[in-house]
Amino acid sequence: MKKFTQQVTEGNEFDLPITETEFKEYKEFINNLIYNFALSRMVKIKGEGGRSVSVYAAYDYEKAQVPGREYSILGKVNTNKLLIKKIWQEFEIKNFLHLKNFIRKFCYDLFGENGRFFKSKSNGFSVWDTIRFTELSGEENEKYVAEFITKLFGPESNPIREVTSSYKDMILGIDITFQIDGVEKTCQVKPLKSANFKERGVVVIYSSGVIKKYNTDYIAFVNIKRSYGDKVLLFKNQGGVYDQDNQMVTLPYQNLVNKKIYTSNVD
Repeated sequence: MKKFTQQVTEGNEFDLPITETEFKEYKEFINNLIYNFALSRMVKIKGEGGRSVSVYAAYDYEKAQVPGREYSILGKVNTNKLLIKKIWQEFEIKNFLHLKNFIRKFCYDLFGENGRFFKSKSNGFSVWDTIRFTELSGEENEKYVAEFITKLFGPESNPIREVTSSYKDMILGIDITFQIDGVEKTCQVKPLKSANFKERGVVVIYSSGVIKKYNTDYIAFVNIKRSYGDKVLLFKNQGGVYDQDNQMVTLPYQNLVNKKIYTSNVD
């Protein structure tokens, strides 16, 4: 087996060994596979607006690793590109058909709580370690935004980062809860890829994360590793236009909380 040694800073930020068309097919394939494999773990809960949301309950192992976690990484394996690349390199996958056949054959070893490749390892491949690598990047971003909120609104804002894959995080889309004048506010945090301030009256944001409308009071875009410009762009979450296919959102400039004079792209 080949060892995966390449450093990746964002779970979905690199070239895939499969085409985009194959990736769409892969997501459907994994959805169906996990559904049949883990049907007994599926729970339906009420989300925003009373709509029913299906999720997979966390294994005991997952709860022990991340106290407060309610939902399993099984709900994330369908879209995690880093997982595809690690499986491809670790098990010397030849092509897309080989990838599907391998995952189907070793489904329990990959996704079962006591499977050979599920739990964390000191060395070698682990599904848990792979998904957590991506989650930890998001958690680091959330901690940075929480510190930013404290500096912006003062220590009385008392920002609290919600537990990854808890009900508030996964179902309600709330990454951070904080206070303004004694009133609770919520914030969703997304990675910042680039920001275009050229369009009059709006800011066009590109993200490497999943883009959709969240019913939070604020939405923050963050890139801790940026060498210039603001590392955080914090917006009041109103009037946004979301483009999921292009991972893009357009927001009114007036909603930007930490305004500066921008005249060009901020990459």
